[in-house]
Amino acid sequence: MTTRLESFAQWLENQAVGFTIGTNLFVGFIPPKRPDGTDPPARCVTLLENAGGAIDINLRDRVDKAIQVLTRAENYDEAHADALTIFDLIHGTQGLSLPEWEAASGMTYVAMLLFAYGVPMSLGREEGSSFFFFSTNYKVMMRNGPVH
Repeated sequence: MTTRLESFAQWLENQAVGFTIGTNLFVGFIPPKRPDGTDPPARCVTLLENAGGAIDINLRDRVDKAIQVLTRAENYDEAHADALTIFDLIHGTQGLSLPEWEAASGMTYVAMLLFAYGVPMSLGREEGSSFFFFSTNYKVMMRNGPVH
């Protein structure tokens, strides 16, 4: 079963902006090793679920999810550039046709609107390493059903 976050990662990879799942795009965490046994690259992107989701009792087919995007690089400017690339791609996107998002209802969720809570922000260096991180939090407003 594909999770919503994995579907979002697949959409991001499909945009051909240089991020590939399992190579330099990770879901949930940066693994200690990639599937081929090599270390993950210093320059990478990680997608995280953030703060659960919100529902509206008046709109049963509606749910909102929060996604955090972390970019990492040994160079501050590269980490910032990757965060801005993703920000420009995501912020304000409407009616997004994503790979299938499975729901308990058996229906497909569609992203009606994606927006950032703010611009990418530096988290500074990772403790004990030379990696710089940037974080951006996004809200994904979803509903059941096909894109109209």
